[in-house]
Amino acid sequence: MAIHYGNSTSQKGLIADLWRYTAAHQGNTLLTANNWERADTYSPGIVGGINNSSGTFSFSETGIYYISFTAYLYINNTTSKSQRCSANIRITTDNSNYGHAASVPCHFGGGGYSTGLNTDNSASCEYLLDVTETTNTKVRFECGMGQGFEYVGGWSGGNTTYAYFQKVGDT
Repeated sequence: MAIHYGNSTSQKGLIADLWRYTAAHQGNTLLTANNWERADTYSPGIVGGINNSSGTFSFSETGIYYISFTAYLYINNTTSKSQRCSANIRITTDNSNYGHAASVPCHFGGGGYSTGLNTDNSASCEYLLDVTETTNTKVRFECGMGQGFEYVGGWSGGNTTYAYFQKVGDT
């Protein structure tokens, strides 16, 4: 892999891609469907290289990739229940069976602060993935929730729930 910073027009070997989730969803969910968009506001400096098909992300070339996932999580309309959510990176190398590669919880303690306002939190996790072939290696993102008042939030105007991919080396 070669990155030539002396020539500002050269991006050979560089893959950097930022995708954001644009909808809100309640409860446990794989963040699929057509609610992902490549970041497009405030000149994000995206080179591309990651493909998205209904929330399943694939790679255009082999290599070692840094993957980061941040989820904006909130609870709504409750003050009494303790809530726990998680952000998860799920990976398959056989195009079928997805396992949890990274997971991080967040906790809302004794519940929300108000029945009329959201109580906000976030969770982020990271993973280094060695992509040795591009046909069967794929990534999905998931939010785990369980009490009934939890939501994952998205927005098309900025990064609230988002995934970042960067190729950091050859395999």
